[in-house]
Amino acid sequence: MMLIQRKLVDITNSLYHRIYLLGWRGWIMPRYLRKLIAHSEIHRSWFLGYNAYFEEDGVAYGLARPYAKVFETLNICLLYTSPSPRD
Repeated sequence: MMLIQRKLVDITNSLYHRIYLLGWRGWIMPRYLRKLIAHSEIHRSWFLGYNAYFEEDGVAYGLARPYAKVFETLNICLLYTSPSPRD
């Protein structure tokens, strides 16, 4: 019985992760579907992915706290790339 429960939990977690990745890739869920699944774990996983929410080392990143390493990478790229000279 425990094996069946564990397998069921693995399947649902995999489903939620796939839906999270759909949101993270920018898939916009149709309004009727969002209303149909509102306040469910499926909607929550899509919404968190759509808003790029994730946790790293116990710190949550998302809308209120953007991921700083992305901006550091952009600054480094901007420093080492020079515009082409115009003739």
